[in-house]
Amino acid sequence: MPDPSFPHGTLLSPIGTEALPQERVTVSDWRSVARVVGLAALFFALANIALAFAHGLVPINGGFWMSRAKWELLDRARGADIVYVGDSSCAVGLDPGAIEQAIGLGGLNLCTVGNMGLLDDVLMIDALTRESGGPSLFVIVHSLDVWARPVDDRAVGRLPWRIIPGTPRTAGLPQTVGGWGQAILTRIVPFYTHRDALRAFVRRPRQVLSGLPQILTHDGRVVVTSANPAAVTRDLEEWRGALSGQPFALPRANRRAFSELERIVDERNLRVVIANGPLAEPVASDPDLAAYRLARDQWFRERFERGAIQYLGWQGVYDEGQMESADHLVADAPQSYSRALAAELERLLAR
Repeated sequence: MPDPSFPHGTLLSPIGTEALPQERVTVSDWRSVARVVGLAALFFALANIALAFAHGLVPINGGFWMSRAKWELLDRARGADIVYVGDSSCAVGLDPGAIEQAIGLGGLNLCTVGNMGLLDDVLMIDALTRESGGPSLFVIVHSLDVWARPVDDRAVGRLPWRIIPGTPRTAGLPQTVGGWGQAILTRIVPFYTHRDALRAFVRRPRQVLSGLPQILTHDGRVVVTSANPAAVTRDLEEWRGALSGQPFALPRANRRAFSELERIVDERNLRVVIANGPLAEPVASDPDLAAYRLARDQWFRERFERGAIQYLGWQGVYDEGQMESADHLVADAPQSYSRALAAELERLLAR
């Protein structure tokens, strides 16, 4: 039906082209493209530098902070009677001063984090004993769940680069180009390194800030003061899911690291004791994890029954009110654990 507003025969006048908005398209050349890319790269670089500086003031990535702090203590360990290496259950739970008071052997706590597997342990022992005059007694302390964890290639980026050229690839370093790529990105790109910590900080800033490591003692222990029974329960559920019904087996990187450790110990006439980190009572008494703990003890006793590497099967167990997590002691509990460990070490070393 015809539109009544336009009588039959009315012609619409075309709109003049001069009334249309004019769009000017400029041709991009390589200089303008390079300028944009350069500005973007500069912004990204400055943002990463700012993040690295901020993390130095407020270390929201506790694992990165702990690893770097312990490696900086390495030179001080050359004069120690005992050097302790291992994961965070040892970093917060082992007090070298309490052990020295008990058996007269001074030591340094160089324990770092569990996602390094045995890599930190072997590299620290190797670095301290390449030249004569270093310590000859080492104690490796790991928690129940750490033995089965694969080494996180990203964590390799926390290592001091000066030690990597002399490190055998068999010690547990990345075996692929992709693995080294992750390690290098972790080392040089803070936004990649701290992305998980940043995500957690954005979601739960108070919780992250309250859980930051605040104190590193002169002998290397990280001080934790507040118990967290809810975290013990959460860890227990996670460990049940990961370990219950599973055979005790080491991932490939840890098997290579153990082989390298045996070579170093044999060539350099060292002595190594493998000890268990502390456990919260609900974890130690859990029937779903009992078979896995038994398999762990049996594996180590059979492999290291005699020789320069020995397994100390003792297990320290503590009330959940003394724990920040399933294997992190708080307040005065580290002194209790360390004194008990000292007594077990004294008996073992006297054999």
